[in-house]
Amino acid sequence: MLNFKSLFLPSTQEDKFDRVCFNCIIFDVFFLPLFPWFSASISLPMLFVWYLKNSHKTRFIRERSFFGVIILLMFISTLICPLYEGGSKYDTTFFYSVKTLFMYLTSFWYYFFFTYFFFKYNRRITDIVYYSIIWITILGVFSYIYKDYFIVFKQIVCPFDPQPQRWLSGSELVFRYNYFWADPNNVAYAVSGLSLFYLIEQPINNYKKIVVLISIVITLFFTMSLGGIAVSCALYVLVILFTKKMSFSGNSRFVVIVICMCLIYFIVNNFTIIQEMYDSGIATRLDSYDSYGGVKAAGGRLKDLYSGIEKFNILFLLVGCGQEGFVTEIGHIYLLYLYGLPVYIYFMYVLFFKKKINYTDYVVLIPYFVGFSINISIIEQKFLLLNMVISAYYSAKVYRLNLFQGARICN
Repeated sequence: MLNFKSLFLPSTQEDKFDRVCFNCIIFDVFFLPLFPWFSASISLPMLFVWYLKNSHKTRFIRERSFFGVIILLMFISTLICPLYEGGSKYDTTFFYSVKTLFMYLTSFWYYFFFTYFFFKYNRRITDIVYYSIIWITILGVFSYIYKDYFIVFKQIVCPFDPQPQRWLSGSELVFRYNYFWADPNNVAYAVSGLSLFYLIEQPINNYKKIVVLISIVITLFFTMSLGGIAVSCALYVLVILFTKKMSFSGNSRFVVIVICMCLIYFIVNNFTIIQEMYDSGIATRLDSYDSYGGVKAAGGRLKDLYSGIEKFNILFLLVGCGQEGFVTEIGHIYLLYLYGLPVYIYFMYVLFFKKKINYTDYVVLIPYFVGFSINISIIEQKFLLLNMVISAYYSAKVYRLNLFQGARICN
C-alpha cells in the first residue's frame, strides 16, 4: 500500500523528471509567449505528460480534494452557454466557452504541479523572478527605442494580439507596452507583484533591489497603467513604512538617491511621452469620474458593476451560464456569472487567500487581486499562471509549516 506520508516528505534531492519538467514549465511561464496559433502555454504538453504520470503526488493538496466537483460545475455551466439568454453585451459561442473551460482547468494543473514541487523540494524562485523582471524591462526599452521593429516582432510571436494592428491602422495615438500579452494594464499589475515578491523574499541584496526598483519604474512608465502605478506606489509605501524589506545601508543609500535624481531628469527630458499618455485617453479616463457615484453615465467601472448586478440570476448561486460579456472590467461578476458561486469561491481561495502566511506575503498577491477585480486580468492566461505560481509558492510554505508542526498532510 502506498505510504503517502513518506512520499510527500520534503526533500532536497530532486527527481530528475520533476526537475526537467519544472525548469521547462517555469521558464515558459515567466519568459515565453503563448503558442502563436492558439492561446495555450507552450509548456502545456509537458505538464500534461507529468500529470498523467504523477497526479497521485498532488493528493495532499487541499484544493485538489474539491477539484472534481469544481470540474463538474464548470462543465455544467459550459453546457448551459448556448441555451442561456440573459442580456450579455456580446455573444459567447459554445466553442469559445469550451476553450475558456479548458484554459481554466489546465491552469489549475499548473497550480497543483507547482504546489507539489515547491513543497517537495523547497525550490526558491527569486532568481527567475529577478531575471524575468529584467527581461520584461529590456523588451519594454526595446519597444520604446525601436517601436517599428518591436511591432513586427509582436506580429510574429503574438499574431492574435490586436494592439500592433491598431497602432499600424492609426487608431491608437500612442503605443502602450504590453510585453507578450494583450493588455498593458495586466503587465503593470503582474510586474508590480513580481517586484514585491522579490523584495520580500530576497531582501538582502542591495544591488539587485536597486535593479528591481529601476525596472519596475521603467516598466510602469512604458505600460502607462494608472492602476498599476497607483497600486505599486501604495504598496511600496506600505512596505517601506512597516517592514525592513526596503532598507538600504552604506553606499546603497547614495546610489538610490543618484538613481532617483537620474529618473527625475529622464522624466523631465522625456515629457513628450507623458503628454502622449494624456493624448492616448488616460486624461479622458480620469475625467470620467464625477460626483455621481464617482462615474459618469458614459461609462466606468462603477457603471459596469451596476450593469452586471442588474443581470444577476439566482441560477448563479450554484452554476454559471458559461458566457462572458455581462461586465467588461469587474472580475468578480465575470467569474460568478461564468461558473457560479462555488467555483468563484474556489478561484478566490486558490489565487488569493492562504492561511498562516505572513501579512507581507499577502502584499505580493494584492496587485494580482486588484488586476482581477478591476480588469478581469485572469483572462490573460500568462497573468493567471504567474498568479498561480506565486499562490502555489505560498501554499507550499503553509504545507511545510504544517508538516514541521506535526500536522498530517497525507490522504
